[in-house]
Amino acid sequence: MDRRGGFPEHTAVMKRMDRIAGAVGVLAAAAALALLLYGAYAAFSWKNFHFLDYGGYLNMLWNTGHGRPFTALVDQSYLKVHLSFTLALLGPFFRIWDHPFLPAVLQWAMAAGGALIVRRAAVRHGLGPGLAGALLFFFAAYPFTQGVMLAEFHGVALYFLLLPWLYYALSFRRPTVWLPLALLLGVREDAFLTALPILLYGAVRNRDKWAAAGAAAALLYGFLALFFIFPLINGVSIWAFRANWLPGAAGMGAPDAWAARGRALPWVMLPALFVLRRGWAPVLVFSAVPVLTALLSPSHYQYALRVHYPAAIMVCLVLGILEGARRLSRPAAVRGAAYLAALTLAAHLVRGFLPGGGAYDRVYGRVHPGGRAALRAA
Repeated sequence: MDRRGGFPEHTAVMKRMDRIAGAVGVLAAAAALALLLYGAYAAFSWKNFHFLDYGGYLNMLWNTGHGRPFTALVDQSYLKVHLSFTLALLGPFFRIWDHPFLPAVLQWAMAAGGALIVRRAAVRHGLGPGLAGALLFFFAAYPFTQGVMLAEFHGVALYFLLLPWLYYALSFRRPTVWLPLALLLGVREDAFLTALPILLYGAVRNRDKWAAAGAAAALLYGFLALFFIFPLINGVSIWAFRANWLPGAAGMGAPDAWAARGRALPWVMLPALFVLRRGWAPVLVFSAVPVLTALLSPSHYQYALRVHYPAAIMVCLVLGILEGARRLSRPAAVRGAAYLAALTLAAHLVRGFLPGGGAYDRVYGRVHPGGRAALRAA
């Protein structure tokens, strides 16, 4: 992840077209993000955000911001569900805007912030404005992102901001790696599994001491979180607590389950095709763990890559493609940008939730007047 690379000079026409493509990508990503925020509010107004999970997070975050960290309901602790220490930083936002839609806004802001970091990293790596814009559009508008942003609120949405931040720090500001890494490890007890491959890649490929130290820290914290902190808080091992979610649980081998996995997997593989010849290694390293974790789960929503479960996959896939694209020639990068933008549009037509998408529903397209009335009454 050093700063070497770049492409040879190309014609003025190609430069102009590349700049135009980059601007179109930025505008398309901005439109997608605007529609995602509106779609989330529309779904909220249709009462499509339920107590589990939105209400539970809302209650816990509000309590945290008002002096009762991680308290859920009356006397429960959210830490008995996940070791989501980083979520404590979101609670004080209720002091600024005390509104039940705030968690959805914060979740959207994480995606918007992560998208900007991805584009900045692509530009600094010399990928050209066209491919940088296409990556931005892909990050903001791919159905996996849409599904996470419109599926109530979940702590894993923090991946959209923290993983790009970690990658950017490893690429350009190595001494600051500890900050995004510390926040990332606090997302949940297994978050170290998303950071570790990226850190190990940087440590091995670039012989980077900061990446190596970060990998060691992530591995150590993961061990402590799984084997000591979680059992200490819950009084039971994480393996017992998550027994129904582990590979091998009932339902994993049903024929329809494997068919669903087969339908989901191509949507992970297709975006990376244009970099696989020269840049397959980072794509594989960055995304293998979250992909296998999801596909081997016995949960239908997880192995079918629905709702919030593709969060880690989506972000790691984007970062793997970004890193792999650094090895492309300029013409290959231009073709890759066109391919990625076209695929994002095609995927939306098949699986997207926003207007024009194959999974579109009116709850994402217009605000329900009853929901606004209920807010005013409350």
